[in-house]
Amino acid sequence: MNKIRGEVKFKANKSEYVLIPTFNAIAAIEGELEKSIIRILNEIETKGLTLLEQKVIIKHGLKASNIEITNEELIEIIQSVGYINTYKYSCEFLSNIIAKPKI
Repeated sequence: MNKIRGEVKFKANKSEYVLIPTFNAIAAIEGELEKSIIRILNEIETKGLTLLEQKVIIKHGLKASNIEITNEELIEIIQSVGYINTYKYSCEFLSNIIAKPKI
């Protein structure tokens, strides 16, 4: 894991995963959610993130680290980590895209 690049590491189901904020991941998140990363971040302050938004963020962050998973596997990861931690990892991933991560 490379914190300087804004990567976010977490454990689920006895495995470690890394979310990587690549250009393709960012573009895929924006495309699937049909809104910019900046807009998503702004909406976090007022509305938070829906579970669907979190799922999309986690999916594309994992895909950037060469982890192709099914929808069922993604749901299993999210359930294993829990809603609160999924929210935390999604927000950290998004904020690392536009701000230098704290090391």
